[in-house]
Amino acid sequence: MNKANIARQEQSEDLEELSVLERITGVFISPGKVMKWLAKNPKILLPIIISAIVPLFTLILNYPSFKEALMTAIETELANMGEELIPGTERILEIFLAAGAIMGAVGMVLLDILTISLLLWGIIKLFKGGGELKQYISIVSHAGLISLLVFIVISVVSFIMGKFTLDVSITSLAVILPESLQGTFIYGVLNNVEIFTIWQYFVIGIGTSEVSGFGKGKSYAIAGGVYLATLLLAGVMNAV
Repeated sequence: MNKANIARQEQSEDLEELSVLERITGVFISPGKVMKWLAKNPKILLPIIISAIVPLFTLILNYPSFKEALMTAIETELANMGEELIPGTERILEIFLAAGAIMGAVGMVLLDILTISLLLWGIIKLFKGGGELKQYISIVSHAGLISLLVFIVISVVSFIMGKFTLDVSITSLAVILPESLQGTFIYGVLNNVEIFTIWQYFVIGIGTSEVSGFGKGKSYAIAGGVYLATLLLAGVMNAV
C-alpha cells in the first residue's frame, strides 16, 4: 500500500457523512468532497436510477412534440422508399417506437457508465493503482449526473423551437459542422466534445485520484485518456 492510500485510510474516520442530497448536489458544487467520500463509501444505485429516469422523464415531458417528430421521420423515410404508412397502424407503430426510444436512451446511459468504468479501472490496474471496480463505477456514475444537464438544454430548445429534438450536438463542437457530415467519423467525435461531458471527465479525474492513490496530474491524464478513447469509439460507431 503506497503512502497516499495509507494517508486516506487514516483519514477515513474523519470523513463527514454525506446525505443523499449532499452527494447529488455536491457533484456540481463541491466534487472534491463528494469524491473523497465515495472513495471510502462507494454508492452506485441512486445515480444509476437517476441516470435512467432523466432521459425517460425528458421524453415524457416532451411527448407531444416527440410523437410528431417521430411520425414525421417515419413518413419521410417511407416516402423515400416509395411506400406509405398503412392506415390504422399509426398507434401501434407509435407505441412500439416510443418504447424503443425510451429503452434506447436509458440503455445508452447505463452502457456509458459501465464502459467508462471498465476502461478507467483497467488503465488504473495497468499502472498498478488501487481501487476496486465498484469504486470506479461509483465515481463515474455520480460524475455522470453532470452530463444529464444536456437533457435540460434539450427540453428548453425543444420548447423554444416548438418541436422535439434529441440532437445533443447543440452543446458540442458538432454544431459547427454541416449536416452533410452526419454519419461520419469526425461528426461522431465532435458530437462528444461537449461542455457537460468535459466537466464530467474533470470530476472523474478528481475521483480517480481519490480512489487510485495517484496524484492529481496523473489521474487527470488517465481520465483524459479514457475520454479520448470514448471519442474515438463514438466516431467509429457513428461511421458504421
